[in-house]
Amino acid sequence: MTPEDYFNKYQYLVDKTIYRMFIDPYGVCRQHRMEMDDLKQYGLEGLFKGCLSYKINKGTHITTHLINNIRWNICEKLKREGFIKYDSNKYNSIEKFNLLSIDNNVPNDKNEPTLDTYHDLIPCKNVHVEEEAISEIKINKLLSELTKKQIEFIKLKAQGYSSGDIGKMYKCTASNVKWHLYQVKNKLKHLREVI
Repeated sequence: MTPEDYFNKYQYLVDKTIYRMFIDPYGVCRQHRMEMDDLKQYGLEGLFKGCLSYKINKGTHITTHLINNIRWNICEKLKREGFIKYDSNKYNSIEKFNLLSIDNNVPNDKNEPTLDTYHDLIPCKNVHVEEEAISEIKINKLLSELTKKQIEFIKLKAQGYSSGDIGKMYKCTASNVKWHLYQVKNKLKHLREVI
């Protein structure tokens, strides 16, 4: 495929990526007095750059490569345009924040020194607290809307059971199991649109 073919085929990734990057992209645009089309244009530029730079023999999946390029380009453009700024006044007031070093020892209940520092508590992988918090909220919201049967079906499906096997366990048909799983997908899709 040519880069133009990739570009035409994967344009939907721009909207998907924008909505995953920002909880409320229209709110971000209003806050920075920019049009949503500008944000989409930044994403389309990143998509095109990704289409041009994609190499099949590198072993990277095309969508992963394109999404990374879209995200990178949006962030770079927002930084260059001055929409993402460091607010120096945010950390000036000691009354607002209690700042401490990551190398400080973690206090325990007995007020004895410990060998653990805050640095030791941070996992090695890159942590995106905001994304993890949003994911946690979405998962809890989804679980609150699912029936016990739907949750059991999901667990069994994740363990590798077929719809027919699950149906036999619960004395129902495979199509009934598929219908329940379809309902879960619909709830998840609705949840993505709402949150």
